[in-house]
Amino acid sequence: VNASTEYAVLKKVNNFTPIGSMFDVGGNDRYAKPLMAYFTSSFDGQAYAIKNITIRSKAECVGIFGITSGAVLKNIIVYSDNGSEIEATKEGRSWYCVGGLVGFAGSRDKKESAFTNCTVSGYTIRDNHENNPGWGGGNVGGLVGTLSSYSDSTNGVSYIVDSYNSGSITGHSDKNYCGIGGLVGNLDAGMRSYSQSYIHNCY
Repeated sequence: VNASTEYAVLKKVNNFTPIGSMFDVGGNDRYAKPLMAYFTSSFDGQAYAIKNITIRSKAECVGIFGITSGAVLKNIIVYSDNGSEIEATKEGRSWYCVGGLVGFAGSRDKKESAFTNCTVSGYTIRDNHENNPGWGGGNVGGLVGTLSSYSDSTNGVSYIVDSYNSGSITGHSDKNYCGIGGLVGNLDAGMRSYSQSYIHNCY
């Protein structure tokens, strides 16, 4: 699907609403008060392209999928030939994560939680926050903003396999903390001393 063409036919602004996201009504405070919805199922893109989609959002978690929890994603191509952007806008006021495919990816005690054969290319993943995110910082990744394997169970795993990003990423180094990565902005193991996530055969 070519989003720029579809939005033009519908005479609407090309601004996709992420599938699942979160607003922290607690704001810039260590005690979060989140309002969230997240994707927990599986999606096979069958190698069809999601083309020229634009996202501009002030939510905490920004991507095609804002938040996933134990999701299985595979064969997804996010592609732009006109320099489209996926952007966390300047209005955001607390911690955040931005990714080309997923903003925040959680494991939810599911061994099969994995992203396989997923690509993002031709996009700019942009952090335009003007407000300091405070205690939580920010994370910006070409494919995933934050990949979290935090769990009370030893089964809490998240995998990224056979995937890549070839777009550009911009973030702010003047914030309290901003993790920036070509593939993943931050690999988070929570309060544990080790992580159960892994990334294999990706670039």
